[in-house]
Amino acid sequence: MKKINSEISIDLPNIKAKWGTIDKKNPSSMYLEVGGYITPKNEEEDYRPNIQKIDREVKDVVKSAIISTDTINNNFIFVSDVADTRILYGKKSYLSFQIHIGRKKGVENRPFKEVVGDINGKWQHIYSDILSIIEENGFECSKTKN
Repeated sequence: MKKINSEISIDLPNIKAKWGTIDKKNPSSMYLEVGGYITPKNEEEDYRPNIQKIDREVKDVVKSAIISTDTINNNFIFVSDVADTRILYGKKSYLSFQIHIGRKKGVENRPFKEVVGDINGKWQHIYSDILSIIEENGFECSKTKN
């Protein structure tokens, strides 16, 4: 069976990011995965409010970026994943965001790498914004669990 999906990793400090598509020949939909290992800076009884605030703020940043990017649709699917009830002070937990987007009509024939290059160039500030949001809400972030 021929593999038709494609992913492009983005080299960033402290967080992992990659763009992907299920069909690189006809990439009408794409996704961005951003994630990292978070460690609480302060000991708290419950980190769920912090995680909920991170989710809201990251979703707002992504929404603003999508609206200002003319080659993708304004509707998107945003999924965050972290075991927020198992976050402990001094321990690392993995936090990830998946953003699923569709391309506007008329640009779907452009190669996947070219589209990612265009979007990624405009979205460089998004990665640092996400990292800032995580840090401002009481966590340190790193790419690795070590």
